Amino acid sequence: MSTKHNNTFDFILNDQPQSWMSPTIQGLEIYRLGSIGNDDKLYQKRPGADELILPNSIVDLSGPGKEVFYSQKNGGGNDDKKITLIIIVGGTSTTITAPAKQQLHVIAQKALDDTNNTARPLSDWDLKTRSGDILDLSHTIESYGFADGTQLFLSLKAGIGG
Repeated sequence: MSTKHNNTFDFILNDQPQSWMSPTIQGLEIYRLGSIGNDDKLYQKRPGADELILPNSIVDLSGPGKEVFYSQKNGGGNDDKKITLIIIVGGTSTTITAPAKQQLHVIAQKALDDTNNTARPLSDWDLKTRSGDILDLSHTIESYGFADGTQLFLSLKAGIGG
């Protein structure tokens, strides 16, 4: 959500004003505009918990106000760091705290178990960000740069009914 001005959409990136000619922008373009490194993380300020913006994310800039984005160097070195994620499975929320180096398939399976969604195997489910980006379950929490309190959504894959 940004301010529309003279057919451009204004937003803030790392405390610097930016303009874009379209109401939507891909995460990769924001990375380029901010000269954000491939190993760094990009976040969009949100009430509650900020949202990780992946290179393939599509962000809507057409709403009221200015969207605010910031990047963070991908820190590393803290093997004991734990992250608390909020996983929503079919409208039921569960909170999971796990090591940052934990693979997402372990987190997703725990969320299914915690919410009694055990009738279908994990392979029938997608783990997604708030903006709908599907996450690779073989990746770790830290590889996506999730902050404490990040909300993720576990839902049946398209075409899987029951």
